[in-house]
Amino acid sequence: MAEKIKIVSDPYARSITFQSLDGGEWHPINRETSATSGLIAKSISESFLPFKAQEIIDLILREFAVPGQRLGIVFEGSHDEWDEVLAVCASEEFASRVEAERSERWLPDAADVLPEIVRIFDDVSPLVGSSALEREDVRRDLDKFLDASSDRIPICVLGNYSAGKSTFINALIGAELLPSADAPTTARLFQIRRSHDRDRGSVEFVHGGRRVAIRFGEETEEGLPSSEGSEFAKGLAGALALVKGASHGRAHAIDARVPQRIRVRRGR
Repeated sequence: MAEKIKIVSDPYARSITFQSLDGGEWHPINRETSATSGLIAKSISESFLPFKAQEIIDLILREFAVPGQRLGIVFEGSHDEWDEVLAVCASEEFASRVEAERSERWLPDAADVLPEIVRIFDDVSPLVGSSALEREDVRRDLDKFLDASSDRIPICVLGNYSAGKSTFINALIGAELLPSADAPTTARLFQIRRSHDRDRGSVEFVHGGRRVAIRFGEETEEGLPSSEGSEFAKGLAGALALVKGASHGRAHAIDARVPQRIRVRRGR
């Protein structure tokens, strides 16, 4: 029987592997050595450990524990994952049956490496040419990275039609940007973000399979203006009306599955 079981987790590759200590040497637990082991199932080996920690410890005990003896479990991975494993092993269910220890090898947590990744991204992003940004896959991957690395918390507003979603969002941002009425009006996904520039705004959408961007600004205004008498707000509202109108055309309808992006100007 195994003297100890090692859990090797790499959350960045979404990979969890296992080894058994027998005769002073570590041996992999895989299809060649343990074809029937539940630890090699994809639901375990390709999962995120914090979601599976209790299930993994239970599997290890069922397959390798000797009655009346505590089984040693060695963990190799990130700090956050170790805390999760340690908490499970210390629980009332497992405390008397396992003894957890940490490997000398470990991975840094995402929170520790993210600032450096963001710094490198900021350094190289000016080198990305406009032609590359026109590629849908590049834009999509950049958007994913920016969303994942941002410290801003997105607010998702959902509800039945005519429940007041657009009215609420307009009140929240301080301008009548999204169309609102008693009848269903907006009828699509909108993603509102702060503009990178104080004096510029834009509306982006997909039309006929192509990405379209409408950009405009108003040099004389500061911050986000109210809807009354503001050419900036009227311009945004007009662009959104164009999006809404084009979506009802017979050909090249705007893709309702793609969030329409609206960038409003920074406040004071």
